[in-house]
Amino acid sequence: MTTTQNWFEIETQDVEYQRIDGKPLLATVYRPRGAGPFPTVLEVHGGGWR
Repeated sequence: MTTTQNWFEIETQDVEYQRIDGKPLLATVYRPRGAGPFPTVLEVHGGGWR
């Protein structure tokens, strides 16, 4: 999937980082297209969203 922002295009991809009892756990990676450099933000949430 590609979305257009005001400054640049962003590609999104779901990446499997672990599998528990046959169920994949996915991380969504947002990657800007084009020549960088681009700033980086890493968010890790360890709990369940309820």
